[in-house]
Order: sequence, then structure tokens, then C-alpha cells
Amino acid sequence: MTNEELIAWQRREQSPVEKALRRAYSLGQTYWQQADSESYSQNKKSDETAAKFEALVSETIAYPPQPAAQSTVTDEQIDAVAAQTGFGKVWYENARHFARAVLALASSAQAGEKP
Repeated sequence: MTNEELIAWQRREQSPVEKALRRAYSLGQTYWQQADSESYSQNKKSDETAAKFEALVSETIAYPPQPAAQSTVTDEQIDAVAAQTGFGKVWYENARHFARAVLALASSAQAGEKP
């Protein structure tokens, strides 16, 4: 993906589910930074961040399903998300696996399927 393609991709209108996924990823990153911190105040904040994530999940599940959801997640989609984080293709394999699982779950939820 060229830089111009990436910019165009980032500027496109995002679905509510995609916005929720990006927010969930951000909350996950914040949560682990706080939970792994040796600071007690940061550890306490991780509980608040986890609560924000749970609220986001509830809001996203309540969103009405959209037709024609995608059932599989491509490496290109994972790479596009990775590129936005600044890590590019150097994501650890477990992070790629997690991203694939989250995108697949969101895709199923968008189609109205039960997990």
C-alpha cells in the first residue's frame, strides 16, 4: 500500500463497527500499559479503562447489524491497522492473531451472527 493509498484509506468514512474496533484497540493498549505499570495510580486507572472497554462492547453489540458483512479478515486489513499504529509489519504474531480475531468477531457481529 502506497502512502497516498494509506492516506485515502484513512480518510474514508468509517463504519460504527470499525470506529469501535479502533477504539477497542486503543483502550487495550492503554489498559496493558496501566496494568503493567509499577505505579499504584496507573494500576487503579486500568480498572477505569477496562470499564470503558466493557461499555464500548455493550454499545457496539447494541448497534443494529448491517447486511453483507465480511466473514474473513485479510492480511492486508491487519497490515492497514498495523500501519496506523506506527509498527507496520513488525507486529508480534500474537498481536496479529488478536487483531484477526477481533476483526472476525466484529464482522460476525455486524452480520448479526452469534459468537
